[in-house]
Amino acid sequence: MSNFYLNLFSKETWKAFIDHGQNVSGFSKHQKTQASRISPGSILLCYTVKFSRWVGALEILESSYEASEPIFHPTDDKFIIRFKVKPLVVLAIQDGIPITDPLIWSKLDWTKNIQPGSVGWGANFQKSLRLIPEDDGNFLFERLKDQLKNKKEYKLNSKELYELDTNLIIKTTSGTFSVEIPEDISEESFLPDTDSNLRESLKIQAAIAKIGALMGFKIWMPKNDITQLENELDEKTKKSLLSELPLSFDDTTLKTIENIDVLWIESRTIVRAFEVEHTTAIYSGLLRMADLIALVPNLNLPLHIVAPSDRQEKVFREINRPVFQLMETKLSECCTFIPYENVYEILNMPKLQHMSHTIIEDYQVSRDY
Repeated sequence: MSNFYLNLFSKETWKAFIDHGQNVSGFSKHQKTQASRISPGSILLCYTVKFSRWVGALEILESSYEASEPIFHPTDDKFIIRFKVKPLVVLAIQDGIPITDPLIWSKLDWTKNIQPGSVGWGANFQKSLRLIPEDDGNFLFERLKDQLKNKKEYKLNSKELYELDTNLIIKTTSGTFSVEIPEDISEESFLPDTDSNLRESLKIQAAIAKIGALMGFKIWMPKNDITQLENELDEKTKKSLLSELPLSFDDTTLKTIENIDVLWIESRTIVRAFEVEHTTAIYSGLLRMADLIALVPNLNLPLHIVAPSDRQEKVFREINRPVFQLMETKLSECCTFIPYENVYEILNMPKLQHMSHTIIEDYQVSRDY
């Protein structure tokens, strides 16, 4: 009996996997611990983002290992936690099985009770190496084997056809990078600026502050935000709030830092930085993060964009804009995504006050595909 795990791929990394012999699958360094727990004989079920299609099944042959030889990107390959695999099913993206196919959607635990196209439906498809329910894994494996033999046609729509044929690669003196040109932000970067949306974003901001306070950190939030959050903050969190930043930076840097939504601070060190993006353009929060990296280039600081789960792909498209990819420290290497529900899950954990802030890494989502 095999365990089944989700293996996310982009168009580019799926092609690289195929071109390099179909015998190694890779994951980011953030998933080293998780990968170490997966046994040989387990099966990776391959899913392509944007196209939302199941495209392969790979049997893990050996325990995970670390290697930096470029496979999935020509330079600075971040998928260095790897498994040797045996390809059981490998399909071209256009031959993959859409998650929205009624036979698939109505069967899987992750989708069967969700209306297709509803907000947040992809919450279970955020991160590679997620354990797939056993019955679902066996069902998908059988469907993939059948698709390999019979090749039922699943037509791509015009947007998917464009995406499949577009290869946005730039070459610079420091290397070759994949970049993305997001669609017109006027259409998709903003949520309606309603009272309910604003209230939800404030609750999330307060929850992040409370988690940090429970863990023993001092908390920084912009002064205007604290005024709005008065009724959302408990006494412990209020006592943890800083009135001034205890940091030795120049005025320009401090003004940038002061506008970040939540900072966890220990002594005179920022431990983590969070931007909550609900009603504003994601781009604005990323610009603040990018400004911080540019002003303090050697600052080894985990950055997080916190937003509703249905904005995940939008966040990653913005992070991969050319302006962020061409930075000396690429934003994609230090900034991750945390969906709202994961914040609440952390907040509700027992004995949170005894946990390390690194627990965040189990709930963050990086673009691991």
